[in-house]
Parts: sequence; structure tokens; C-alpha cells
Amino acid sequence: MVIAKEKEVLISWGRSNKLGINQEMLAPRIILNEDELEEEIKKKGDLISSFNDGINEISDFVKGKYFFLLCMKIAI
Repeated sequence: MVIAKEKEVLISWGRSNKLGINQEMLAPRIILNEDELEEEIKKKGDLISSFNDGINEISDFVKGKYFFLLCMKIAI
């Protein structure tokens, strides 16, 4: 039902807003050049691989449905 989906999106938007996520942000806050990107990928390769595996599992589970994935930057 469309109304239920709209309500879910509004509730999600409200949660994001409470967390301080700017809904008007159109571009990433941090832009890395190619060398910086390669260095980050090397440093966090295991984390990236685990994340990709998890996303693939989620994607397989929700195929044909919709979902949003919002991430917060945390120091690791």
C-alpha cells in the first residue's frame, strides 16, 4: 500500500533528521583524490570486504523490495 510506504519513508526521514543528517546534502562531505582513495582502501580492505559481503546478503534477502542504507562515519 502506497500510504504505508510513504509513512515508512517519513518515519525514516525523521530518524535521520534527529541524528543530524542534512537532507539537503547533495554531495559527499569528503572527496578523496585517487591516491588517497587507494590508501584508504588498503588500510580498510578487511572492513570493506566484510561490508560488501553483508550488503550482498541484504540485497539477496530484499530483492524486489526497497531499502535505504545510511551510514555514519565512525573512527576505527
